[in-house]
This record gives sequence, structure tokens and C-alpha cells, in this order.
Amino acid sequence: MAASWKSIDRTNSGNRTIEIKAIRVDTNSKDVEFFREVLILVGIPEQEDVYNMSEEELQTYVENHVDMSELDIDIATEEEPPESEYIGA
Repeated sequence: MAASWKSIDRTNSGNRTIEIKAIRVDTNSKDVEFFREVLILVGIPEQEDVYNMSEEELQTYVENHVDMSELDIDIATEEEPPESEYIGA
């Protein structure tokens, strides 16, 4: 199965988004779900713009701020999943 976004959430302060937390998931052949968490701290110049983004725009923003080729490498294995893996941007 190909990796996909399970959730993309933002932390707001007033009319600004200060943080984005996203979860990328994939499953192995045993249908065991593996995930990676992505944390993006939004810079001050972008906070109001990110706050006003639609869900689709927010996904694009996340994908533009994370190296997707690195993020998706070996998410799912045949081993037991770890608790989580953190990738910061």
C-alpha cells in the first residue's frame, strides 16, 4: 500500500497558525499500520497565511516543507512497528 496522510492538524493562537502536526501512515502485508509524525513550526511571516489555508492548501504546504522521498522510505516493514518516529521541519 502507498503511504498517505492520516491527519494534518494545526495549532492556532488567535488568527495565526503556529504549529502543524501531520501523521503519515502505511501498512505492511500483514495489514499492520505504521506511522511517522511530522512537526512543522510555522515561521512568523507565514502564520496568518497558513491559518487561512483550506485543508487542500495545508496538505500542499506540508508536502512542500518536508522531503517526501525521505519521509516515505521504509515506513512499513514486516517487523513490529516502533512507538513513533519524529521528523521535524
